[in-house]
Order: sequence, then structure tokens, then C-alpha cells
Amino acid sequence: MPGILDLLADAATERATLRTIPGPAEPVTLAQVWRRSADAGRYLAHRAGRGSAVAMMLTTSADCVTALIGGWRAGLCIASLPTPARAVPMPEYAQQIGAVLRLMEAKLLVVDDEVASAIPELPVPVVTFSQTLSGWGAKTADEAGSFVQFTSGSTSTPKGVRLSMEAIGENVRALLDGVASPDPLVSCSWLPLSHDMGLVGMFLAAWAGQRHVSPGGLVLIRPERFLRRPSTWLSACAQFGATVTAAPNFGLELALRDLAGCASLDLSALRVCIVGAEPVRAETLRRFAKELAPLRFDSDALCPAYGMAEASLAVSAKPPGKPWNSCHVDTSALEMGRWQESGPGEGTTELVGLGAPLPGIEVAVGGEPAAVGEVLVRGSSMFDGYLGGADPRGADRWFPTRDLGMLRDGELYVTGRADEVLLVAGRNLYPHDVEEAAARVGGVRRHCTAAVAYGPSDYAIVLERPGKLVAEEELKRLCRAVRLEVAKRIGIGPAAVIVIARGSFPRTPSGKPQRRRLAAQVALPDAALELAMHFG
Repeated sequence: MPGILDLLADAATERATLRTIPGPAEPVTLAQVWRRSADAGRYLAHRAGRGSAVAMMLTTSADCVTALIGGWRAGLCIASLPTPARAVPMPEYAQQIGAVLRLMEAKLLVVDDEVASAIPELPVPVVTFSQTLSGWGAKTADEAGSFVQFTSGSTSTPKGVRLSMEAIGENVRALLDGVASPDPLVSCSWLPLSHDMGLVGMFLAAWAGQRHVSPGGLVLIRPERFLRRPSTWLSACAQFGATVTAAPNFGLELALRDLAGCASLDLSALRVCIVGAEPVRAETLRRFAKELAPLRFDSDALCPAYGMAEASLAVSAKPPGKPWNSCHVDTSALEMGRWQESGPGEGTTELVGLGAPLPGIEVAVGGEPAAVGEVLVRGSSMFDGYLGGADPRGADRWFPTRDLGMLRDGELYVTGRADEVLLVAGRNLYPHDVEEAAARVGGVRRHCTAAVAYGPSDYAIVLERPGKLVAEEELKRLCRAVRLEVAKRIGIGPAAVIVIARGSFPRTPSGKPQRRRLAAQVALPDAALELAMHFG
């Protein structure tokens, strides 16, 4: 089957455009990007050497994606470096990047013009995306390169996932066949290109999908623009008539907090809104649909999905045009690893269905019937192993995801991650359930809250200090309220509620809390904590 480069070449028309926000007033056509990518490929092959590895810090710009495609066309191995996680000091980040560059034996690092002047000394030459467009170097025939995508690092050190052009192409085809191919296909995304959902889902698939539809295009918003002003996303969707978009659960939450001034928007064109990359909350989906109903948003456009870098991106997704599903299960049974369905009410957990496996992908759940087990995945879009040679798959090629879940009526439901389950008093507590309970307390921000292991058999809740300056006594009241709310809803209160400084809550580039990093951070004897309240 043809790889991603064949799909991009077939869809590189003058009719479809690429627009970046912020960016030039006039968009570029996909045909222009494709032609310029040949220049970038010549430059990169000349500087790095044919068949070499080149690292890139992918940012939202036409020059960046042009260089990326050019590197692939020149037969290079392109590695998308993880961008700095929130609250990680630059010297520490430089150390991480240096280790990655040495591991992959990269000959060159390509960055945005703005980053080039600020980046510390590294063991390889640094050039900018704009420099690659000079076309310097001998003309070469197209040959397929490869890609290294780093995992999010929410539960461990980011791992380099080795992907072929064929695997990425298979996943893009599966996405287009199963979810995202309205006519016209106009995509709008604020997701970082350094994340698989942003790159594969909202850039490569949106480009490849232009082949068989009416003239459309891609709108890419810089993530920092969205985080500063979340309404930018929905405004751009309305302005450009977006038919496809995507966001993690926290992105929907942020958008809901910035709806002032959005009353006149028309979102009736949106046919697909993929929601994934982190646990999907039924309450969030309902609120999003309700608040956006006056803007003519169709709730059936919401498509909860599941994926991972090891599968190129997407594993399962609910198709558009019909309601999403959810299921209530007994919380106590779930904590014991059993799947026991129940009606809604106290003592139950509502889980959102993440759709059936996409074409070419198989999903299984290990363990006994009626028990929650590890989610296993295999298929034609799977990776070639990790950077450094490790591959956890056996002869049957099933990939153990470390996610826990259940298949119900052919649809995948994920309950949590095996790496993160908190064993407390003989019960398995899922961090996101604890965090959801804590976020019910006024003043607590859901995406700046984490439940982490604390000592050999306890857990703590870590909060980022609220935005408004509050006295210590107010913080203590907040901590006590959090413990009471969590104890009421979960049944076991935390041993401690810890408040850390504003801006110091570590998250992955895609917004997930780095729970292991937090656990290590608060366990240090000299940890700089705003407040730590311990409970007997």
C-alpha cells in the first residue's frame, strides 16, 4: 500500500490551502508547500548526509511542515523532539534533548527562527526551518524516509517510537475511512504538531483527505495562542467554515471558560470534533454540546477516540452522525478489577465509549471475561519498535498498551492506566476519578490537579495555587474542602493535600499531568511547597 508521501502528493492541489494563525494574510496552497518541500529536502540531505537522522522541534508554521515533508522525501529519518514540558527548566530540557540527539545519532537540529537564538549549546549544528528552503544542495530523487515520534511522557520518560511512511499512511487512511472525511474537508486545529494528534490527525490526514472532496483546506492555530485565548479556536472554526476539528478533554473545558463574545458564531458546518489524547469525560461532552447548541453546533459531531503514538495515532473512534455512548459501572467493583454495569447514581462511574477499532486495527482486552484487563492493539499502522531497539511485542504482534479497559458491544471503554493505579487500603483508585472529585471544589482547576502515590500505601492530591492571591488560612480551608469532597465521593481521603506554586505544575506538551514527576517533586525533603496539609 502507498505510504503517507504518496497520499500527500496525490492531494497536493492548488485548490486546497494551508493557513496559520498567526501568520501571513494570504494562505499558501498545498501544491506550493509540496513544491517547496523538494528544496528543503535537498538542503537537509546536503547538510546531514543521505540516509541520516535529523531532529526537528515542530512548530505551527508553513516553513516547518515544508521542511518536515522535505526531509521525508529526501529519505531522512526525521525525529520530532518533545517540546519543553511545562515547568521544566531550560537547562534540564537541554540535557534531555542532548541525550536524545546522541541516542539517535542526529546530524542536525532544525528549529523555528524564534527558538534558534534562545536554544542552549547542543551537540549538533542548529539551523532554522526558513534556512532549509534555500534549496542548497544537489537534486535527488524522492525516496521514503522514516519518522520518530516521542510518547507524551505522562507516566514515564518519553520514548522514541519508530514509524514507517507506510504505517503512517495506513493510519491516515483508517482515519479518513472511519471518521474524518466530510465534503468539503476544512480542518481547524490548535494542537501542537509535536503531538501525534496534531501532526497525524489534524495535519497529515486533513491534507491527504483533500484528494476526493470539494476545495477545502487546513487552518493551524499556534497552541500558545489558543491557551492565551481559547475562543480563538471556535472563532476560527466559524470564520473558515471548519468541518473537522479535534481537542483533548481539557481543551473543551478551556473553550467553555472563554465563550464571552462567541454568541454570534455559527458552528453548523462542523461535522467532526474528535476528542481524545486523555480521559474523555461524559460531563464535559454534555456541557460542551449544551453551551454550543445556540451556535448551531451538532452534538453528534463529538467523536470520542482512543489512540497512541505506537499506532501512528488512532486506534478507535466513534463515527460522526450519531450520539456517543456511555456506560455506568459499579465503582467498588471497578476498583477490584471487575466490570459490573449499573444504573446512574451514587457509587457508580460513568465511562465514555471510545468507538470501535478503525479499519486495519485490532483491539483485544487481556484477562478473564467480565474483568477489566489490559488493552492490546495490533494492526497495519503499528510502529517498528522504540528508538534504541526495544519492542515489547511477542510473536503474535499484540502491543501491551498498559491501559486498562473493556470491550462492550464492539466498542472500547478505557478505565485508566496500569502504571498510575493507586493501591490504597486494598482498593485500586484511578487518579483521574480522584482528580475529578477534587475539581468539584470551587477554586480548584481540573487541569492543575493530580492524584499521586504518597508513601508506601497512601496517596496525596497536588494542586497548583489558585490564580487569585489567597491567604494561608484560605488555602487551608481549600485543602480541607478538597479532602472532604474526595473522601465523600471516592470513599478514601488523601493522606495529604499539597499546594505548589502557580506555574510550577508539570504537564506534558499535550497537557497531561506528569504524575510521576509530581510525586517525586513533592517527596523531596527540601521541596518548595506553598502548603502541605497532612491528615491522620
